[in-house]
Amino acid sequence: MDRTLWPSNLPEVFREAAGALLAEHESHEEAAERLRQGLGLAQCLSLVDDGLAEAMSALSQDPRELESVALNVALTVGRQLAHQYPMSSLAWDAVNDELADVFTTFGFLRVAGGVWNRPQRGRVVVIHVQESVTLEADVRRFTFRWGVTLPGVSFCRHDGAHQLSCCAVSGGMGSVREPHVEHALVLTMGLVLEQLAGRPLRLVGREGFRARLHRLVNFCERVAERDRLVELVNGQPWRSGIGIAEQLRNANPSQLDELLS
Repeated sequence: MDRTLWPSNLPEVFREAAGALLAEHESHEEAAERLRQGLGLAQCLSLVDDGLAEAMSALSQDPRELESVALNVALTVGRQLAHQYPMSSLAWDAVNDELADVFTTFGFLRVAGGVWNRPQRGRVVVIHVQESVTLEADVRRFTFRWGVTLPGVSFCRHDGAHQLSCCAVSGGMGSVREPHVEHALVLTMGLVLEQLAGRPLRLVGREGFRARLHRLVNFCERVAERDRLVELVNGQPWRSGIGIAEQLRNANPSQLDELLS
């Protein structure tokens, strides 16, 4: 895939804008105008944003936050666009193509919308791509949820086309331990960004995105195994955490063995 469509490095125009703000040799208005021209946009832009200001403040305490400032510049611009940036539409199509390629390679079948199922050892592994509704035209925010159905803990009527609501055990983005913070991906300005607890962490290129999908399906394959499930549902972090059926939560060792067998 063309790297200009799905870049692995943040375009220099955003880094330059971040540098201008940090060096304070340009006003916010001047930096925004130079950024607008660099992006070829007709719409006026503003670089006055709470998230960007927070990132700039954090940089004064930690030099490692420099990348976060540039990422916040991109997010700030994307949130303002009145019409979707054309590259974002192309990148979203590419994201879905990569997702379908990896999931089908690992034996998952799309059963509804962003829901993918894979039968495994008498259970069904469910992965759900969940989009969050945003008010910004050029921002798509999505995350991955996983779940495992258990024949002994059945509370659905979907036959084989299971949803997360059918799953006895579930979690998000491969996470099973505290803290259970929101780990999401955001597409804006033709860029795919990784977010944790609402803060942008890094830019995700095509190879990085595929690697995350591979880790997720490998995790789901392991978590569907009986011994791994016993380990999860016996753990105190799990009991106080995420999406577990009450039957599993309250089961004694012999009951648990029967439910997971």
